[in-house]
Amino acid sequence: MSKLFYFRLACDNIRKNKSIYLPYLLAASMLAALYYILSSVAVMTAQSGAKGSGVMVELLQISAGIAAFLAVIILFYINSFVIKQRKKELGLYCILGMERRHLSVMMVWETAVSLVITLAAGILAGCLLSQLMFLLLMGIARLSVRLTFQIPLGSVADTCCLFSIGFGLVLFYFIGNSDFG
Repeated sequence: MSKLFYFRLACDNIRKNKSIYLPYLLAASMLAALYYILSSVAVMTAQSGAKGSGVMVELLQISAGIAAFLAVIILFYINSFVIKQRKKELGLYCILGMERRHLSVMMVWETAVSLVITLAAGILAGCLLSQLMFLLLMGIARLSVRLTFQIPLGSVADTCCLFSIGFGLVLFYFIGNSDFG
């Protein structure tokens, strides 16, 4: 088989099951955006040097940790919904001769494509909204700071790392607990 066969099959599966994958990707992207926003606002608050920013940074970091934990749990939940909807399709692949390892490779590609879409959409939305959230936080605290558009690369890396680990855990859980082959 061609080296790109499973990649094309994964992309076709996502496209054909867009009624299932669209809400999945939207929810995962919103989770990525939320985590990125909390992480980047913490960085921007720390760099602002405003009075009381230390306490705000600690609260934002705790919030980001809670958001990370909940994001992984929600990823498991929404992925189980997607897999439950696709159970018949995966069984049909088995009947047509695909082995467990072939389905696993296909699922790795589907997960990788989903991860890239999630991170791109989530970080893009997070970049746009993090500036607004930073201004809102400073407005609520009645602190005047100079706003400069910035994209904290540490927050981007943290978001990519968290969601790569989350999607990897979901993939390994699915492959380990599946009964499709």
